[in-house]
Amino acid sequence: MDPKKIVTAALFMSPNPLSTRQLMNLVNTTEYDKGLKIIKKAQKQFNEANDALEIIKTEENKYRMAPKRELTKKVSSLASEKDFSKAVLRTLALIAFKQPIKQSKVAKIRGNKSYKHIDELVERSFVKKTKQKRTYVLETTRKFTRYFGEEAKKKKLTPKTMQTKLQEKK
Repeated sequence: MDPKKIVTAALFMSPNPLSTRQLMNLVNTTEYDKGLKIIKKAQKQFNEANDALEIIKTEENKYRMAPKRELTKKVSSLASEKDFSKAVLRTLALIAFKQPIKQSKVAKIRGNKSYKHIDELVERSFVKKTKQKRTYVLETTRKFTRYFGEEAKKKKLTPKTMQTKLQEKK
């Protein structure tokens, strides 16, 4: 079986980005250079043949399939939401209560792992970051308000009630 097709099918099926090692395991290779070459060929071939989707490499050096950038805003509201971890939910609640808040202040309160939480929230369009000198200012988005409701706008949600809202949406 063509290893490029396996890579493409795996990225299509996976709800999460996949690492180079995970994809290498699927195509039965232990040689990093060979695995990377297969992934890059699959990415190039898929991206050239497809006008709506693309295979992208994330900041964490993982690969995922996504709508082309120009289509993302148009279709992102149709995506089903995966659950937030409790830690991410707490970071989101802090941002919602204290907005606008500097990213550095969130990190001071929530710790260094909050940077990953913020990246996830930005990627999922629940938080927007605006550059301000050496840091970023964080605020919730319309998607956050649509998803969590008017209580969120009035800052009456806690991490626990936000988790309840997420479970109700399932």
